[in-house]
Amino acid sequence: MSQTAKKLGAVIVGLALVIPLVLVMFISPASRATPHAVPIGVVGPKAAVDQMAAMLEQRQPGEFEVTGFATSEDLQDAARNREV
Repeated sequence: MSQTAKKLGAVIVGLALVIPLVLVMFISPASRATPHAVPIGVVGPKAAVDQMAAMLEQRQPGEFEVTGFATSEDLQDAARNREV
């Protein structure tokens, strides 16, 4: 077997090992990712805001911060200012 064929074989084997390893390094953190203190804005009466907050708290405790707004314009302003 020639020297070039051996080098080519080593490169192919090396890539066959490295590519899956790199994929695992990028995929594994994403598979366990969860939201952390995500601010959410809700427009509506206090009862509706409280209901939404309770539902999110039940599904993923402590992961969402729900803020109520009186109008959609207030919510849009908060979103533009990156408050929610």
